[in-house]
Amino acid sequence: MRRAEYETQLNNLQNPYLRWIKKQEEKRIVADPETRKDAEKSVLSGASDQMACFRGKYEVFLLLGAKIADDAGTKIERALKNYHEGCLPDVIYGDEDVLDQNGRHDPWFKPDWSPDTLESLYYFGSLTLVKHEIVEKVKAEKGPLPYGSTDFLRECIFSAKTQLHIPEILSHGDGTDHTGYAEKPVGTTNELTDDKSFRVTAVILSKDHPELLETCVSSLRQSAELDRTNLSIVVVDNGSNDANTQQYRKLSEKYRFAYDRYESPFIYSALCNRGAENAGKTDFLLFLNDDVEVPENTVFLRKMAEKSGEEHVGAVGCKLLYPGAERIQHCGITLLRTGASHKLAGYTDDQEYYHGINRGMHNCFAVTGACLMVSREKFELVHGFDEKLAIAYTDVDLCASLLRKGLYNVCMCDFYLIHHESLSRRSDDISEAAFARLASERAYFEEKNAALIQNGDPWYSPNLTDTGLDYRVNVPDTEEEASVIGREDFSSVTLAEFNKLKSGHKKMRYSLENIRFCRSDACGREKYYEIRGWAFVSGRPGYEYDPFIAVKTADGEKVFPAVRYVRKDVPEVFASETDLLLSGFFLMIDEKLLPDGDKTEIQIGLLRRGLFSKYRGCRTGWITAQA
Repeated sequence: MRRAEYETQLNNLQNPYLRWIKKQEEKRIVADPETRKDAEKSVLSGASDQMACFRGKYEVFLLLGAKIADDAGTKIERALKNYHEGCLPDVIYGDEDVLDQNGRHDPWFKPDWSPDTLESLYYFGSLTLVKHEIVEKVKAEKGPLPYGSTDFLRECIFSAKTQLHIPEILSHGDGTDHTGYAEKPVGTTNELTDDKSFRVTAVILSKDHPELLETCVSSLRQSAELDRTNLSIVVVDNGSNDANTQQYRKLSEKYRFAYDRYESPFIYSALCNRGAENAGKTDFLLFLNDDVEVPENTVFLRKMAEKSGEEHVGAVGCKLLYPGAERIQHCGITLLRTGASHKLAGYTDDQEYYHGINRGMHNCFAVTGACLMVSREKFELVHGFDEKLAIAYTDVDLCASLLRKGLYNVCMCDFYLIHHESLSRRSDDISEAAFARLASERAYFEEKNAALIQNGDPWYSPNLTDTGLDYRVNVPDTEEEASVIGREDFSSVTLAEFNKLKSGHKKMRYSLENIRFCRSDACGREKYYEIRGWAFVSGRPGYEYDPFIAVKTADGEKVFPAVRYVRKDVPEVFASETDLLLSGFFLMIDEKLLPDGDKTEIQIGLLRRGLFSKYRGCRTGWITAQA
């Protein structure tokens, strides 16, 4: 690779938003040839005049320090094209980014109408259009609020009946998040004032894990006492052995819970419904895994119950962290290309992600059944869990049923519980039968909820990645664009050329980190082995050498080109070396080519084309790759 090529590739990988902007501009011009002319007119007429045509109906609010995007007026006009004059939305907002001496960066792609998110974050952002009559009403009723402030605008938004989100960049803000409201928003209720005025029943499924259950119920009881919550607990056991059954009965007496031993196959949905039936008269149902622990001095039941009791709210969940409280297990479920996914799963919780998505409260498509609260009335409204789903998608399907009733699901991330689910569990630990069941249940879920899925996740922008668990811009990265190598793929480097290379143990620095089997991934690739690591030649610029992998396949030894990807850690460790950001490599090989699976023997080689097209470089000896 030449230096210019290296810098171009690195720039593309490090600035995905600039690639996204270019892609969107090209898409608009192809779809509408007049778009460029309209945008140019907007620039010539000046941003201040762009909103002139809307001022007859709307007040235009631009927060201090923000600018209106050059083509914002055109984008708003296009979005309103299909609205009748008398049915225009009450409030309009869009996406934004930051524009300064460093160019355009830090895009903020927002959700559609999210009433609960608005309680903790003014996500409407820099530019908001509000109908005149709503503004006048709020001015009359909320006189003390400063006109045009985010508190004032928030009242306007909650007073509106219709809110339109335009998923395009309409303004350039300063990157500020507006959080921390003192008042409760308009239209919400706070009726649970008496300490014993409501009843919560926790439904916990458990089998042969009395030690886990004791940790769960003891910490839950302690939290309920601190919270002064009227808590009942129902434990459903689908067939523990005799010794553990005795343990459960003792725990039942010690922690005052109803114990229902009901020997049956593990069908999560049916067992949860049974627990709900056994709950008797209760206001709220809390479905909780037996491996969830409430941290000491954490109160959460009242918070979740108050939110669950609001008229517009469906299911309520919370942030779950793995043991050690360092990594996220759950902070809301999003619909991605792969299906329902736990955003930020596995990411550390020591920083704030994407405008506080792991800190405040936000609306989302679904919350996990590991900790899910719903009012008894709403649970019965959707007839509980669908028992045609045995294990997978049960919680997501319940949440989808609540959405279809016009309710909003909420994840509260201002507190957390500990979920002892294994952080290191590998996808290839799942049996073929379990994988087939998962596929079957996903197909049923998607058919049942086809209309919801077709419309996309309203609380997750289509401009964000539809494959990853982070919040990066939706442009394919190196790994998403890579292909699985099959029998028909051949390298430009022959095995003979590869074998002529000198052993590189002294000059070549490398690490083979893992090889793992993937049944399927977010990009639709299936049944392949992924080899991953990093390598470079000491004393030489990293871009001079391309990575190749020699593999002992079912057809003999073969050489394949690996794919480079960014590794920020390698240049940090080897600070004296140069241009190592693309020192990472990975390779995806069809499972049929590797008879020994994750114990395949491989060689790593770094090659550069010399004079007369001859390859030069170095390589390691054979290594037995293991997952």
